[in-house]
Amino acid sequence: MERRTEVLATSGPAGSASGVGAAVAAVVSRLALTRDVGLHAGRLDARAHDLVPGHPHDGGRDERYTTPGPTEFLHGLLLSRLLLARNPAIAYTKKHIMSTLHSGFLLINKPKNWTSHDVVAYVRNIARKATGERKIRVGHAGTLDPFATGLLIVGVGREATKRLDEFKSLSKTYIATLRCGATSNTYDSTGIIQQCNNETMKQLSTKLTLKKIHIVVQSFLGKQNQTPPMYSAKKINGKKLYELARKGIEIKRKSNEIEILDIKILEYSWPTLTIEVQCSSGTYIRTLAHDIGQKLDCGAYCEELERTSIGEYKIENTVDPKKITRENIESLIMKL
Repeated sequence: MERRTEVLATSGPAGSASGVGAAVAAVVSRLALTRDVGLHAGRLDARAHDLVPGHPHDGGRDERYTTPGPTEFLHGLLLSRLLLARNPAIAYTKKHIMSTLHSGFLLINKPKNWTSHDVVAYVRNIARKATGERKIRVGHAGTLDPFATGLLIVGVGREATKRLDEFKSLSKTYIATLRCGATSNTYDSTGIIQQCNNETMKQLSTKLTLKKIHIVVQSFLGKQNQTPPMYSAKKINGKKLYELARKGIEIKRKSNEIEILDIKILEYSWPTLTIEVQCSSGTYIRTLAHDIGQKLDCGAYCEELERTSIGEYKIENTVDPKKITRENIESLIMKL
């Protein structure tokens, strides 16, 4: 043991590749290190080769030690792992590679009843298994409500998560299905629904023609102020609005300027109205649905919602999160 301690403290010449050297190479390979790390591994190979008991230090070749036995092989494997763990250059290079090799974006088609956080947690778990990194960073660019589906951009890795704000400022496109003749305290299908009576519904079905609805819908084009709903993750004085709303507390909210870049009717059959909306960041489609209902004087809430694009990124290029595996996640990530 004393002899081995001395050898570890010295730096012997690089000899021929031994079983111990092969063990080092195997460890490096398992860490998925690239050519740069191979240079460090080469130095470690020379160093680890000297760990074989009795290996000559004069640079010569001794055939007795070219094929070490199981004990020497095990010692070499354990010591090589120790060297890899303690070598700052290797540690830094591995960290740098993991931050770039696996860093990029996933276009996810968020399922209904999943929160955006659920998607992030799911992807993070798979990324950890694929990279072996416990502290890998994962985040998303723009929350989708649990009842909503569609495009959610997820950043994987340190470099990608740093750039998520770049997506948040892009315009979004949604397809929303409104239920007219009813209101919801959450402005969507998850809240408490108050339905008009049958007689009122009959009157509204005759009164609200497609032409009238078209005029009202088009009136929302352009810049305007929009008040965020109480049931939202927006914070006021450090508290999320939905937390207050669940306690029956309603507070005054400051309106924000948003812009409806385009809005059109895709389908109408009383009491269901389907619209497509292209809007600025920060627009609440649930609030838009509620406001349309108020302007039509019939009430409305958002029954279904799908985000179809964020800037140039389209839902056609998304992947179902349940189809992401540790084997294919690397191929699905859009690299930086």
